[in-house]
Amino acid sequence: MTQSSDATVLVAGSINMDIVATAATIPAPGETLAGDELHYYPGGKGANQAIAAARAGVTTHMLGSVGSDSFGDPLLTYLGDAGVQVEQVQTVAGASGVALIVVAASGENSIVVVPGANGQVTPAQVEAADFAAAAVGVAQFELPIATVEAFFRRCRAAGVQTVLNTAPAVTNPGDTLALADVLIFNETELGTYAATAISEDAPFAEIFEHARRVRQHQEQLLIVTLGRRGAVALHGDDEVHVPAAQVQAVDTTGAGDCFVGYLATGLARKLPLSDALALANQAAALSVQQAGAGPSMPQLAAVESALKSASAEA
Repeated sequence: MTQSSDATVLVAGSINMDIVATAATIPAPGETLAGDELHYYPGGKGANQAIAAARAGVTTHMLGSVGSDSFGDPLLTYLGDAGVQVEQVQTVAGASGVALIVVAASGENSIVVVPGANGQVTPAQVEAADFAAAAVGVAQFELPIATVEAFFRRCRAAGVQTVLNTAPAVTNPGDTLALADVLIFNETELGTYAATAISEDAPFAEIFEHARRVRQHQEQLLIVTLGRRGAVALHGDDEVHVPAAQVQAVDTTGAGDCFVGYLATGLARKLPLSDALALANQAAALSVQQAGAGPSMPQLAAVESALKSASAEA
């Protein structure tokens, strides 16, 4: 697909305030636990991915909405301070999006998202947006499906490569899967679209088999993030595995978003697939070593330094 020569990423997605409670474990259904700390972090899958792309050094624009409540202006300010262009983010009446997150001592998390203003991002807002400079367009499923579909149709009309992070998994994705040049799943999401359960330790051969079943066309690039096992990619007939960096996780919130933002950056810069995957994988590994989603997105210099150190140790 023809791309703009400018390495610019356009992210259509959610913008949330993450309300994060830390506790020893994640509570079971019906269980009440005493927490340790409460924090407020800017987040949302779209905002996290946009911040990751901006910190990876490309011009990044955000398309979305915040509310007129007390969270709206701080969210816009945070995005702007992180280097994200926010002229295509609207302020709408009502509440901003909010995510309620419990983070366990192990770094694992449990999340409930209340869409708020994200549910008011419409196809009409997409039609009014500026796609002229974009090389890569990124979306997720924290916006209405009709809006994601309209976004990808605009991208395709403008010659912009389309990247869909299929999270959270939805039962009726419409035409969005077919409109994506790149599909990014975790194993749970891949299992949803393949209509089967995939275990965390499923053999790579099984994962590639399910990826082939979900793939919409032969040219489509499918990527599955596997946490501690790294990531795999199916590109034509090629099967690629990138091992994970071994790190001590503090908070895994936003790690997948970090991967998506950095992967989009690699695509916008037209890096070889193996290099783009390695960059995204290393960035995600750095992100889990810091609390918070948006704040944990690493700077490019730190990612490149970590890659260089890993290469020297290999």
